[in-house]
Formats: sequence, C-alpha cells, structure tokens
Amino acid sequence: MDAKLFYLSALKQGLYKELAWIIRAFTLTRVAPTDVLPDWHPYFRDGQWWINLDSGEKQEPIVGIPEGRPVLARKDAITIGPEHGIPGVTQTVKTNVGRVLFHYIVKVYPFGNKFPFEDKRISPGRDMEPLIARLLTDTPADPDAERDPKLIYVDELHRYGEATGGLLAGLSQIFTPSTTR
Repeated sequence: MDAKLFYLSALKQGLYKELAWIIRAFTLTRVAPTDVLPDWHPYFRDGQWWINLDSGEKQEPIVGIPEGRPVLARKDAITIGPEHGIPGVTQTVKTNVGRVLFHYIVKVYPFGNKFPFEDKRISPGRDMEPLIARLLTDTPADPDAERDPKLIYVDELHRYGEATGGLLAGLSQIFTPSTTR
C-alpha cells in the first residue's frame, strides 16, 4: 500500500480524530519490537513502515517512503476527488495532506458535508466562525427530527469546539515550525 492510499483509508475510518494516529503518521516515533499498535497506526520496523490490519492479525507494508522520514508530511502533494468519498469534495483538486487533514478535523468531524473543501489556508476564527454564527440554531429536542442541511446546530458547534480547541490545538507541536537560538 502506498502512503496516499494509507492516508485516505485511515481518514475514512475516522482516525483523524485520534491524536496518537496523527503523531504516528506525521512524525518519527519509536516502537518497541514487542509493541502491538492499533490497526492503521503506522510503525517503523526492520527498515520498513508497516500497519496492522484485522486486530493485528495481518501486517501490511507502506511502500515508497524514503528512509528517515515519517509516512506523511503536511505539504505532501495529494490529488483528491469525488471518487474518494471525502465529504465536501465535489471536484478533483491537487492539494496537500495537511489541508485534507484540516478539512476533516475542522469541517467534516463537526459538520459532515455542510462545508466544501477549500484548497487554501483557512483560519477557524476568521473564516469559519462568522459563518457558523449566522447559521447557528438550537439542536432539535427530538433526536429523530429532520434537520435543515443549511443550518448549523448547537451539538455541531460543540463538536467544532472539540475539534478546534482540543484536537487542532494539540497539533501545534507537530505542524508549527519553530526555531531556537
């Protein structure tokens, strides 16, 4: 399996919500030879990147990754389109894996397919929150009530808070470049 197929498959399974998976996919981490990781969590062993499948019963290599680098880097190029089943993607776009991860965390997790994928830098506070505020309405008391797909509900706003205040904030150590004197 190549890194792009690994990435898209893991995203579809919701692994973008797991900080441990993001750390393992985007950084170099050490794993003891006796460690058994959850399915789809990449690990480097015997000169090769691997993932476990079927509750660890099957191991599959991730191919095409140069030695000494993580499985993914945020600026790695990727082409996505409607055929990949990513909510909000309506046309083929050449982008990078960091923007796709951001889309899943900030748009898909809280709101499903209510927001389109945008191949540009987006600020949650500047770009998303004014739009959310205009569309915000109470969550229906009846959980089976039909929802207007053009509105944002309070329960979705709570997930957005989890995404931006929790998961996204936790990624700053991985994705924010810094220097030390």
